[in-house]
Amino acid sequence: MKRTWLMLGAGAVLFASADASAQQRTRGSGIRISKDRSTAAAVTAAPSTTTTVVSGGEVAVVTLTPFDLVPYANMNEKNMTAHMAAADSLELELSRLAQTKASDQRVRDYATMLVSDHSTHLAKTIEVITDEDVGAEPLAFDPEVIRMREVLTALRTRAGSADWDAAFLRFQISHHQNEIDLLTPVIKNAHDDDLEELIEGTLQSLAKHRDAARSVATTLGLSQ
Repeated sequence: MKRTWLMLGAGAVLFASADASAQQRTRGSGIRISKDRSTAAAVTAAPSTTTTVVSGGEVAVVTLTPFDLVPYANMNEKNMTAHMAAADSLELELSRLAQTKASDQRVRDYATMLVSDHSTHLAKTIEVITDEDVGAEPLAFDPEVIRMREVLTALRTRAGSADWDAAFLRFQISHHQNEIDLLTPVIKNAHDDDLEELIEGTLQSLAKHRDAARSVATTLGLSQ
């Protein structure tokens, strides 16, 4: 049990090192809890992939699929709708989990906003898929969706705590930036007017959610 908890016990460190490139794009969005600085040390064993955390004499390793823009370079309309629908569905699961597990009310309030916004967005995406006959076709390899599943699995099995909150916020900051980075260059491939409008609105919402996570982190006194 002790070893299992350590995989999230320094959660602020774990998810910070999982994607160094995303942190750079968000100008150091990594969140660390002050008490972790003297009790845990992070060593990246494989860049952007594996993080070794040493705490209290125990060692735990957490692996997240690294984010990569290459698989998204040639997304067509069906790929975009499939990706957005999958991301919305996983975000809803993760945010609903935060509504019950987050230890701070401000984090729970942030999660509630995500549930509301992503529920609305998912409905709009499904409408474009069906009513506009755009359809949906998942990418053969979708690293950000895979990362969401990995984080959901990790957080689902851990008890709520300040470290849980920090890990959740850290992922939200990097995830929403990743989504902005992958959708921005491919919006030109959206020929359906409703889909193009949906993606434009999506980019605005992604920035809103990223910035809200940063704001909550700052309010909680977490360094970024």
